[in-house]
Amino acid sequence: MIFSQEDYSVTCDEEKVVLLRKEYLLLLFLYKNKGIAFSREDILNAVWPLEDPTDRTVDDHIYRLRKKLSPFCEKVSIKTVKGFGYLLAVDEKRQPSPVPMPEELFEQANHLFNMYYKYGHGKALKELITNKELGFSLNEKYETVLYLLQSDFTSLLQKMDSSNNKFIPLYLYANIEEDTEQVISIYEKVIRSKVLVEEQQMDIEYFSLPMLYMKVDKPNESMKIVHKGLNEIKFDDKHGFFPLLNIMKTIILLFTYEIAKTKDEIAAIENLLALHPYQREQGVLHVIKGLILIAEGKSAKGKDLIEEGRTIIIQSGHSYYFLFIYQVLDLVLAKLGVDVDTINFYEREKSKYYKKANLWNLKEVISDQVRKFL
Repeated sequence: MIFSQEDYSVTCDEEKVVLLRKEYLLLLFLYKNKGIAFSREDILNAVWPLEDPTDRTVDDHIYRLRKKLSPFCEKVSIKTVKGFGYLLAVDEKRQPSPVPMPEELFEQANHLFNMYYKYGHGKALKELITNKELGFSLNEKYETVLYLLQSDFTSLLQKMDSSNNKFIPLYLYANIEEDTEQVISIYEKVIRSKVLVEEQQMDIEYFSLPMLYMKVDKPNESMKIVHKGLNEIKFDDKHGFFPLLNIMKTIILLFTYEIAKTKDEIAAIENLLALHPYQREQGVLHVIKGLILIAEGKSAKGKDLIEEGRTIIIQSGHSYYFLFIYQVLDLVLAKLGVDVDTINFYEREKSKYYKKANLWNLKEVISDQVRKFL
């Protein structure tokens, strides 16, 4: 199922249904926790947290949802759990493509997939992955990306539990574990053991680890790691990691309040992004520029730029990237001595995202999966 917050619609097998806002939020909550039964009180707390509706509100919305989801009845249904509440049942068996995709076409589609991902075109990725006419086979790689784009970590971890994918639990672990030294220790152990494929290993080492070292106030260690990464890719500006490694440099410089150097790095990155318009990196860069303005006392303009950056991430379709955005804001805002109201605002925004993505409820699952392969 593909959810679109723009018009509160849900698409399944090319059938699209438009819902009311609360119907949409209710279905999204049940879908993220599919197969799990919830009481009416659970549903009220999840979908109507700041309101005071009655059990009847849930029943009425379930009734309307069932009617609207009738085009999907063979694959999606809301079941009544007698004496308790409701659960969403989803038949996720995939039908094989009626016509096997020719190898040449598959290679072209795979190349297109890689380019869309590299440049941050998440919405185009969704269209490509879910295009039934194309017959694009949803292997684990593509299915993982599809769940990531939607920040559907619940489904993602359910899939990972029966696979050998070690990266996803590790990637999420740093975002839910409060003992940063423990996360650093685990990451360094994983890096030494080389249990990840090369690209995943680089992601953990050159992007996740520098952020963690800044959290424990060791920015020099962060910068050493970033320089090591740049040397590894030989400063190749066409390498997919090159722009983000340079953005990591700006974050570290901003963290150490080297504003002039940060601005110089930003100018170089802007020239790079003019040639290679990576959407995710453009979003992050807007956030960093906004933070600089806030540090210079231009709070209103800074917040506007940060909001532009967050909007770019939303438009890119890569919602999981908010994990990185909120890490940056957590690290830098307090370090720059920003006013408490601004810090609290972004803390609330982060909490909303975590709640929507069900991250805190997944903490034990994530930790268990990390422990399994250590």
